[in-house]
Amino acid sequence: MVAPSGTYDALTFPVALPKSVVMAMLPDWLQNAFLPIPEQVYDSLCLERKTSDGEDTHIIVLQLGYQHGTGVGPSIIHMSFHEAKIDIPYLKHWHRKHIESDAIPFVYKQVIIFSSRLLQISGLVIPGSRSLLGAFGPDQTPSSYGHDPSSMEYNIKDLLEAEFTREDQTQDADSRWPEVKRLIEMPWFGGKTGKAAVEFHFQWDSEDALPVKAYHVETTLTPKFLGIDSEANQSIQVSTTAWRFKAPFSGVEQGADGY
Repeated sequence: MVAPSGTYDALTFPVALPKSVVMAMLPDWLQNAFLPIPEQVYDSLCLERKTSDGEDTHIIVLQLGYQHGTGVGPSIIHMSFHEAKIDIPYLKHWHRKHIESDAIPFVYKQVIIFSSRLLQISGLVIPGSRSLLGAFGPDQTPSSYGHDPSSMEYNIKDLLEAEFTREDQTQDADSRWPEVKRLIEMPWFGGKTGKAAVEFHFQWDSEDALPVKAYHVETTLTPKFLGIDSEANQSIQVSTTAWRFKAPFSGVEQGADGY
């Protein structure tokens, strides 16, 4: 697999879901891949370890964005497109399952939704996760809103509607961002990435990067969006802090055994 590079403008936020829901989001071959999430991670993100019913939770991370000049190979063939994804961190890489004491956390790309049919089809091959074609709005969101809007929307027809309103850049939001950043930079794999893992190295200090801003997000995670049975699962209301970032990145690939 050849790792991509480009510039990603995205709204990202972690959510703690019931572990049973996260298990339903995963393929059979990852049902036993869960690693315990350290308590300090939950504390840093201000997320709950248990549901109101006492069930364990597991964290997922949503990234709702727009890619600028992103692709593999020469930059002349790179593309700009909408891309939204769900990451599930703190899983074992399947290639390391023979290591009984393995505690190296990886991210599984559970779904990637593209505005490009070409990319949607290629996503089925590599990385081999759920790959969907979506109708996004507003066009080029969040980039179309400029650098520091007071509010934004990010919608994917029949899948997701999310509203973001600007929060004051409080010390609390600032203190949580480093942990969020660590999650989105964690090495990841998909269903067909083989023995490899990929890290996205963001150039946060680049002149093309934007200062990270905190927002409040209101959205509903439907079974269809999460890729789970709609008869056995209900929609989940989310009201939490999100962060808007824009930064150039480069993908770095190495074998999973190298960690």
